[in-house]
Amino acid sequence: MSDTEILDEIEVVDLEEYACSGKPLPKRIKYYLIKVDKEKIRVQSTITAEKILIAAGLDPCEYHLQQKLKGGKREKLEPNQIVDLSKPGVERFESVPKEACNG
Repeated sequence: MSDTEILDEIEVVDLEEYACSGKPLPKRIKYYLIKVDKEKIRVQSTITAEKILIAAGLDPCEYHLQQKLKGGKREKLEPNQIVDLSKPGVERFESVPKEACNG
């Protein structure tokens, strides 16, 4: 493995830190450290919005998840939507209480 390959592979990346600094993400990342509300949690790169809520200790039946992008834009995520953590500008996630739960 060359020095460049070693630099391009990293065990854990703090997503908010990279988004705020404008640095490009390394090519190979094993885990992401993401912020949900005020709590940081470690997740794998392929994850759904529902699993992010569960990892944060929140009931997907009671909360929606939205992602906050650099610049302040927010996008609502569907529960089974795969979240692309490598997407440029994804800073953090926010839970939003649902009014009622179906099911």
